[in-house]
Amino acid sequence: MSASRDTLNPKLNTANLQHRLELINYYKYKNGVEMANWPHFAMKRLLNHTMRYKFNYAIKGFAAYLMYRDIAQYRHMKATSYLSYQ
Repeated sequence: MSASRDTLNPKLNTANLQHRLELINYYKYKNGVEMANWPHFAMKRLLNHTMRYKFNYAIKGFAAYLMYRDIAQYRHMKATSYLSYQ
């Protein structure tokens, strides 16, 4: 008997096939492939990403705040100041 014929014969490998199906279902539920679990999977990934890069996001947020503040100050100065005609 050849090894390839035995591996493709479901009657000889019923236990192996059942074990594979159980593993497939386990990882489907674990990784959120099922429709009921996808929000939890997405939120978990988002939280892990945010916690991993929190300092990076804090620095970028502070830089964005400084840019916003400077632009707002420039617009305010442009609106309130005027050139004198001599």
